[in-house]
Amino acid sequence: MESTQNEKRRKSLFLILYYIAFIVILTEFIYFVAKDTGLEEPRYELILRADGYADQGISSVWGKLLFRVQEQPFNLVATLCFVCAVIHTFLSHKFAVLSHWFIEKNAQRTGIRKESFASEILRFLSEVEVIFGIWVIPLMFSMAIYYDWSTALHYLDTRDYTEATFVVVIMALAATKPIFRLAEDVVKYAAVLGGSSVRAWWLTILTFGPFLGSFITEPGAMTISALLLAKQFYRLKPSLSLRYATLGLLFTNISVGGVF
Repeated sequence: MESTQNEKRRKSLFLILYYIAFIVILTEFIYFVAKDTGLEEPRYELILRADGYADQGISSVWGKLLFRVQEQPFNLVATLCFVCAVIHTFLSHKFAVLSHWFIEKNAQRTGIRKESFASEILRFLSEVEVIFGIWVIPLMFSMAIYYDWSTALHYLDTRDYTEATFVVVIMALAATKPIFRLAEDVVKYAAVLGGSSVRAWWLTILTFGPFLGSFITEPGAMTISALLLAKQFYRLKPSLSLRYATLGLLFTNISVGGVF
């Protein structure tokens, strides 16, 4: 009993020292990248448009990429961050599995099934919605180190976030119960004509769902159609090839449906 309490004290002391060290290192790092910048204008002009490179005479894609990295070497860092974000997206499920494994391991050791700090971090890393936002952080810190803090801040301040914010809001609204129930009722009336079978639901969602894009935008229609497919089709666990084919057909139909 006494040894268990001593172990808990040691762990608590270690966590306190860890957090103190983390805060000190983070503070020093922020001071390093932000010192002497203040509100001054950026000292570096970034090339942000494709027509800013004089590579019209280069025909191959690989040649253009190499030329642009030579012209602006930070493009290589930005590309690596983007590739890591894409890989992270495909591996997001693995982080969820690891989070569950940590919870089970903790339950076997302590007899209490509860979340730990590591399991919560892994669960957060498994959220697809935040992955690209997470990788923006190392991108901005890399830009601040490679150039300076004022250049990184100027880059953030001059971006247009209107469309991205609009898509996030529409997808969040489309996933709410009132909108989802309304769309489900509309699709259900059409599926009744086919006998409300799985085939009828599948065909109706992939045909009527995309036309919703004309009213609530393509991201909203895609969200609703995907939720309906999960409820009426994917819960039956069809073959893997049919699952991917259905998703591909949904994306294609959404793109076509938004034209109308």
